[in-house]
Amino acid sequence: MTFLPESTKLGILEVIEVYIFYDQPVLFSCKNKSGLSYIALSIDETDFSEIWLYAPISKSRFQRLVQGEVELRDVFTDAEDAFVYRVEIQYNQSNTIIDLIDCSKMPDENLPEEGITIQS
Repeated sequence: MTFLPESTKLGILEVIEVYIFYDQPVLFSCKNKSGLSYIALSIDETDFSEIWLYAPISKSRFQRLVQGEVELRDVFTDAEDAFVYRVEIQYNQSNTIIDLIDCSKMPDENLPEEGITIQS
């Protein structure tokens, strides 16, 4: 199972850094060939797929995040463009479903706890 969606509107992604790893990355940063960066968080899995949140993030906010100045939760609840991507990657790679989620409608159970920061 690959944790990076392929052939989607997110572009061709490559991992920048992994922050939490459990059999595979669970929280990581990545960027596409155009230079747009994302913070990706695994939020669920089913018998058929894994579900992720991909939050677009600017270079300056990304730097503040990895320096521990921005809470991880805020990346998903207060994204700079007011949305994040919900990405469902099927195990058989036959289909990837990407939905936009308005940050104000983000289910609390999908979010990291308050006060959590990362430092690389």
